[in-house]
Amino acid sequence: MNLQLTSLRIKSFSLLSKSSLERYDSGDFEAGGYKWKLRRFPKGNKNKNGEGQISHYLVMSETDSLPPGWAADALFRLLVLDQIRDNFHIWLDANGRARRFGETKIQSECDRFITLKEFNDPTKGYLVDDTCVFGAEVFVHRCSVVGKGEYLLMTTGPSNCNLRKQSMSYLVKDLRIIEAHFLLIGTIEKQDPESE
Repeated sequence: MNLQLTSLRIKSFSLLSKSSLERYDSGDFEAGGYKWKLRRFPKGNKNKNGEGQISHYLVMSETDSLPPGWAADALFRLLVLDQIRDNFHIWLDANGRARRFGETKIQSECDRFITLKEFNDPTKGYLVDDTCVFGAEVFVHRCSVVGKGEYLLMTTGPSNCNLRKQSMSYLVKDLRIIEAHFLLIGTIEKQDPESE
């Protein structure tokens, strides 16, 4: 089983919430062969109607090196620690359903994780001595690559550009080989005609 639990302790939360910093990303952790991080908006994600809330997300990181069409299905829960009762409370639970992460969706959606009023309530135990602990539990149960992909790489240079198509193969988690094609557009330095 490849279940990963990670937590982030924040000391002096009041200073963070009063600062001009709108968003904080944790360091990377690994689950299911992928890199992840926790993203939080201590005053809420204003772009997602999260004002008056704490917005808390699970985000895949280092996705640029993954092959075209990649996808990962993950079961996860976002957590906050009740420090008085010493247990995590779950606000976002996939209810046994996996969420798909992929090229176009690398972040979970939890714009309204907890209200600031409830979070700051001393009887709840989430903020004790200006310290809080957020966390995530992540289990990646399926990885896949969908078909073939093609990248277009453009470089600046003179208008007389050479075109070259290049194929590459990827070895993915389930040991299938997937082929991706790259179309390179740009100035190519003078080449020896025999090398083509």
